[in-house]
Amino acid sequence: MGTLDFLARHWFGVVVYLVIHLALYYLFMVVLSKKHVKFHKNKEVLEKFEPFNRIDVDNWTLANTLPGVLLFLPRMLLWILNSTLYTIVFSLITIDLDKEKDTLKGGRRKLMRMISNFLTRFSCFIAGIVWIDVDYVAAGEGDYSKWLGPDWKPEWNRAGAVILNHHCWMDILLGIYLFFPSFVAKKSTKEYPFVRKMAPLTDSIFIERAGTKEERIAAVKQIGERMKDNEISNRPPLLMFPEGATTNNLSLI
Repeated sequence: MGTLDFLARHWFGVVVYLVIHLALYYLFMVVLSKKHVKFHKNKEVLEKFEPFNRIDVDNWTLANTLPGVLLFLPRMLLWILNSTLYTIVFSLITIDLDKEKDTLKGGRRKLMRMISNFLTRFSCFIAGIVWIDVDYVAAGEGDYSKWLGPDWKPEWNRAGAVILNHHCWMDILLGIYLFFPSFVAKKSTKEYPFVRKMAPLTDSIFIERAGTKEERIAAVKQIGERMKDNEISNRPPLLMFPEGATTNNLSLI
């Protein structure tokens, strides 16, 4: 009776809430998604650009997405508040650092990682990732000794770089949660909301994706030198999405 009584008292607000969320569903899943599904049934195009085929389109129906649709605005509000809190905490921890010269390291980095683990995990939960299962390289698995020498042994915390395939924006959250890394990213990333204040202090490498041949060669050299330095120092690993774009996670480009 409590739920029915609430609906009876606030039926107009409930109707408005439902209409707003159904309108948002139509906006995002029908209007704005047209460019993603434009060639969904075109076999000739899909064969040529298979990695970019949206294989999840058939799951975009209202019936399949209804729980997420009805909770869209509360989840979005939680995500904005969580991201704002992350930015404020990061700004306080790095308040006296020079963005042009300094990076996050030492005790500050350890403190920020502890806080980041909680906040990024909460962001993942808001986005729908309830459980994260991780398999690490162990003895007898992923044996690279025939390439790296008989003395090679897996040391997860000494990785010079972490290479990820890029399926969606949540890959970035998972990367931060698991590794708290530096990034190899395009320069324009530094202008993103919630990122512009943090990016210069993360010890990341920012490259110009549309740069000249000389700039690309210099970027590769910079990444290589940084990876070597990471192996012998306490600097964080570089997280890279080498494809430079999101794919359907079934093939590489």
